[in-house]
Amino acid sequence: PASASAHATALRGAGLVTTQRDGQAVRHMLTDLGRAIVAANSSNAESAVLSPASDRNGRAQNGQSQNGQAR
Repeated sequence: PASASAHATALRGAGLVTTQRDGQAVRHMLTDLGRAIVAANSSNAESAVLSPASDRNGRAQNGQSQNGQAR
């Protein structure tokens, strides 16, 4: 798995966050683009069809399909 640093590098490269060092701490802040994407995703979440126990493909995470049948 990638480290948090690798994820932050990817987000910075996409223009979604900026990074500032403060002593030993590193602070990551959303850019305007990052905020716009989060806001758009947040408003879409209200109309999402998937339940929290489903993955993005609509599969239940417990090994069964949504109709209760084993996969």
